[in-house]
Amino acid sequence: MASIASDMRPKTLLTMGLVVALNKLSREINDSGEVEVSFSCFNEINIPDKNRELLLYRLLKEVLNNTLRHAKPSFIEINIENKENTLF
Repeated sequence: MASIASDMRPKTLLTMGLVVALNKLSREINDSGEVEVSFSCFNEINIPDKNRELLLYRLLKEVLNNTLRHAKPSFIEINIENKENTLF
């Protein structure tokens, strides 16, 4: 989990965007063997403001870290959907 918590501004986020960075983070958690993570994005997400994109990434990463640390789950499902410029 230390490696998951350490990279707060990944190159993937800067070069490929939020969806690719979250997909990569999910794969890294899966590869750790701690828990199975399912990541889905239901439509295109384009966040032109890179500071907001970074904020969303850090927020979701913190949620994952807290879930791993405190809930000890066997499965985590992450679903992102863009509806009328609102992320769900």
